[in-house]
Amino acid sequence: PRPRREPAPAPAAPRRSQADLLTADPAIASFYRSALAAHPAPESVGRWLLNDLLGLAGERPLSSLPLSPAAFGRFVALADAGRLTPSAGKALLQDLVERGGEPEARMRELALEKVEDRGALEAAVARALEARAAEVARYRAGERKLLGVLLGAALRETGGAADAALVRQLLQERLG
Repeated sequence: PRPRREPAPAPAAPRRSQADLLTADPAIASFYRSALAAHPAPESVGRWLLNDLLGLAGERPLSSLPLSPAAFGRFVALADAGRLTPSAGKALLQDLVERGGEPEARMRELALEKVEDRGALEAAVARALEARAAEVARYRAGERKLLGVLLGAALRETGGAADAALVRQLLQERLG
């Protein structure tokens, strides 16, 4: 007997491209174009707009937010320059959507700028390890899965503003 051939799966519904999503609604398109005037990085501005800003806006129109398109563009420029970690970027954007303001000033006020000062990060790692002495002992006894717990504790010590890869490296150096 011949093996039965499975029918071919139905083609998936086409995904709307980022460009389609940014141009379908005139209000979104206008906001996007104005943000690009402040930071001419179409892909990055579009990604932050579609993936984060629209979700934070909810049912509110973008024009009703206290965040202007130009300020949004300046926010994306900060993120693109590497001055914010992804989590700090999301926290800053949420604050800007709720309260408005100038992105760089709000970033400094909220202490969200990425911390890359090795001394400050070593101090944060030391505080986290001291506060989690039991987990440190278990890690050193072989429970390597606890590195994630310790990494999270160290990142919280920096308010989420540290480079996670550098903190991981410092943790591994301290833990041996």
